[in-house]
Amino acid sequence: MSLLKHIVFIKYVETNSTDNKVEFLNILRFKLESLKDSIDEIVNLEVGINISNRPTAFDMSLYVQFETEKDLAIYSKHPEHVKVLDFMRSVELETAVVDYLI
Repeated sequence: MSLLKHIVFIKYVETNSTDNKVEFLNILRFKLESLKDSIDEIVNLEVGINISNRPTAFDMSLYVQFETEKDLAIYSKHPEHVKVLDFMRSVELETAVVDYLI
């Protein structure tokens, strides 16, 4: 059986409220981790907040496993996932995404 891995890197680049970075990342982590409880298609989900201070580093990573590409599509449109995306759009972020089958 193959698995689909969905990896997202998130960098907080909001310039108007940099004091809120840690709070935002902690709230986002909670929201992302709670998706495990509401989206059945998720096989595994991990969220990590970066500890590196390198200027090229992203602030957070999201790692999600699915059984199929269809499951990823269901996750992408799931109302709870959309709520998290809306929260993410409340500040300026840079993201990078990689999806691959193993």
